[in-house]
Amino acid sequence: MERYEVLYMDHTRVFASDSLQAAKDWVETKIQQGALGSDYSIFDTKSGETWYTPGPSEDNPSYYRWAQE
Repeated sequence: MERYEVLYMDHTRVFASDSLQAAKDWVETKIQQGALGSDYSIFDTKSGETWYTPGPSEDNPSYYRWAQE
């Protein structure tokens, strides 16, 4: 099982990877295609940590900040 699972807002797994960066890249690609940033979160199956992106930063609209829940 891949370590990093990208979950949609209804907790459906939509992407999984052994690379956190690959998971973040997948989410950012979906956001750039028009999906809302808050609809996706990344869950680490080993540590139990979750990352989410609330949206673009104010000073750089094309950059999405990641935060841990």
